[in-house]
Order: sequence, then C-alpha cells, then structure tokens
Amino acid sequence: YPRSNIKVHHNSASYFNVGISLGADFGGKVVVSEVYNNNIICTKGTEHGFGYGLHLANAYGCKVHDNYLYRTTRHAIYHAWGSGNEIKDNTIIEHWFGMALPAGSAELANQPSREIGSVKGAIAISRKSYAVTVSGNTFVNSFNVSIHLQALPDYDNDYRKYGQMDNIYISENVFNYSGPHDTNDSNANHKYSA
Repeated sequence: YPRSNIKVHHNSASYFNVGISLGADFGGKVVVSEVYNNNIICTKGTEHGFGYGLHLANAYGCKVHDNYLYRTTRHAIYHAWGSGNEIKDNTIIEHWFGMALPAGSAELANQPSREIGSVKGAIAISRKSYAVTVSGNTFVNSFNVSIHLQALPDYDNDYRKYGQMDNIYISENVFNYSGPHDTNDSNANHKYSA
C-alpha cells in the first residue's frame, strides 16, 4: 500500500551510510511527500547501499528541496523507480571529496567504485525514472559528475526492464568549481537548525 504525505524536514545527519531514504523499492510506494531543509554531512561508503545523502526509490509526486549536502560519497541525491518528482534548490558541496583512488592502488582492490574515472553523480537519476525535474540546485566543488542520468541495465542486461527513462527535465542548476577546500571541515556548519 502506498505511504503518503510524509514530511521530513529540519533534520541533521552526520557520518551515516544513508542520510534520509524514501526507499520503498519493490515493497510499495511513497506518494506526495516532501524532504526539505535537512543537513546531510559526510556520508560513509561508496558501494551499493552506502554513501547516499538522500535516497528516493519508488516515489511518486514527491519534492526534495532546499537541503544542504556536504561531502557525500556515492550520491548526494539518488532517484530510481518513480515519477512526477522534483529535486530543486538543494546545495551540494564537495561531493566525492577524497574518494578517488588511483588505478592499481592496494586499497582499490576492495573498493573498485572508488577508482579515478568511476562515475558517481552527485544527483543520479536512474532505473525507470519518468517526469523528474532537476532544477535550481547548486553544486560547489563536485569532484565527480554533478548530474548523472544512469540508463542502467538490470543484472540480465535487459534495458527494457530497468534502463528506461523519459521526460527528465534539467534546468537552471549552478555549477561552481574553485578547487579543493581546506580539509578542516569548516563548511560542515549546519545551514538549518534542527
């Protein structure tokens, strides 16, 4: 059964595997809900299921807006299996900071998704996403792709099942790169009070 009218706002999460998830996946639907004015600071991990700031799966008619995401490691905002959702006016700073490892490094053997050149978009739109709007977001010093449309196959390489995406609207986003910042986490100050 769908879950609706969920409001997640004015929360702070630091050093978690996943900050906030409206993740019904295959178990149901989340409809007409909102995630806003949250602070997600330094997610952990880069493999599947780890390192997500905000995660939406099987969401319909939802809004994700005005969130502050700092140093997310896999995706700042991930969207899959849903439609009619808006991802707007979020601030994403230093996505994938310190994550890339050079090819051939010993540490890379256990974490292949951290290889330099591995695509881990700050905002990732993936698997069966329809009528999704991505606008007015600000990206500062993203060390990987800022917006990534992932037309991924399922495990049987059947693009018809999972890889389809239609009517994805991307506009009026701002991309700034001024080089790496000091590592003293001075940007981790919370933008919103919880």
